[in-house]
Amino acid sequence: MDACLSPTLSKVGIRVVLLPAMTHLSLAARQLLQMQAALARPTPRLSGDHRAVVACLLRKPEDASAGLDVFFILRAQAEGTSRWSGQVGFPGGHVEPGEEDHDAVSRECKEEVGLFLDEPGAYRYLGSIVERSVARRRGSLVVACRVYEQLARQSPRHVQANEVAACGWTPLEALLGDAEPLQWSAVHGPVGEVWDGFPSVRLPLKELHLADGTDEAVDRSHWHTDKILPHVDTAQPQTFMTHQQRPAQREKDQRPETERERETETETEKETEREKEKERERAREIKRERERGRERDRETERQREREKEKKKREREREREREREREKRERERERERERGQKKEIQIERERKRGREREREEKE
Repeated sequence: MDACLSPTLSKVGIRVVLLPAMTHLSLAARQLLQMQAALARPTPRLSGDHRAVVACLLRKPEDASAGLDVFFILRAQAEGTSRWSGQVGFPGGHVEPGEEDHDAVSRECKEEVGLFLDEPGAYRYLGSIVERSVARRRGSLVVACRVYEQLARQSPRHVQANEVAACGWTPLEALLGDAEPLQWSAVHGPVGEVWDGFPSVRLPLKELHLADGTDEAVDRSHWHTDKILPHVDTAQPQTFMTHQQRPAQREKDQRPETERERETETETEKETEREKEKERERAREIKRERERGRERDRETERQREREKEKKKREREREREREREREKRERERERERERGQKKEIQIERERKRGREREREEKE
C-alpha cells in the first residue's frame, strides 16, 4: 500500500549486505539468506484505531544467475477520495475484527489477484517488516507488511478489477542501491491530491497480468516492461508513477512551469488552511467533549447526592418504624402487666370470699 518505493530496501526496513562466505551461492539464494537474517528480529505490534496488512511476495527466478523477483500490483483507479487509488504497491487490505494478520493478507491476496498463500507447499513465511502508523481523519491506521517466499510457481488466477488494474513481478535488483536515482512524479491527478509529488523509480516488469476491461497501454505506462506492446512508444523511458496520468492532465502539464508552480502553491496554501481549520475544529470538538465529560461528571455527582439523600430518608423512616414497633411493644407489655394485676386482684377477692363463707359456717 506504500506508494513510495525506495531505491534501497533499507528504506523499507530490510538491509541487504553481501557477505564473503555466501559468494558460492546463487544471487537469489544470497538475497534470500540476507532477507531471512534481516527479518529474524521480532517486530513490535503497534496499536491503532484500524489495522491493515500487505504481503511482500518473493520468488526465485528461472534464470539461476538472476536475483529474486518481487510481486507488485497497480491499484485500480477509483472515483472519489480513495487514498490508494492508482498507486503501485503490495496486495493486502484491512484486517477484520478478530482476524489474524496472516488470515487477512491470505484472504486479500486470494480476492485481489488469485494467489493462494495457504496452498500446501506454495509459500513460506519469512518474517515481518517494522510496522508503520498512518494518520487519517477517522483515526490512526497501522500498516503491517509480511514477507513470503513463493516455493512453487503460482500465477494470478484472476485480477479483481474493482481493486486491482494490473500486477506482475519485478527484479529485486531494481530496488537496490545500483538503481537509477530517484525521480519525482509530476502532478498526474487533481492538484493537491495526497499522492502527488511522491518519489518514483524505474520499475521493470517481467510479467503483466491485467484485469478485465482495463487499458493495457495505460496500465503499462506505470511500469518499465521488457515486453512492451508494439503500439506503445518504447523510445521514451517508462517510469513508475504514483498515480495514473489522465489525458486531460497531460494537456494541463504543458503549461509553463511557473504557472503550474503558482497553482500548486495556491492549492498547497488552501490545503494547509483546510488542515488548520480541521485542526481547529478537532480542538473545538475536543473542548466540547471535555465539557460534556465534565457535565457528565457533575450529573454523576448529583446522582450520587440524590442516592445518598434517598438512603438517608430510608434510614430515617426505618428508625421511625423501629420506634413505633418499640412503642407498641411497650404498650403490649403494660397491658400484660395490667392484666396480671387484675387477675391477682380477682384471686384475692375469691380468697376473701371463701374465708367469709368459712367464718359464717362456724
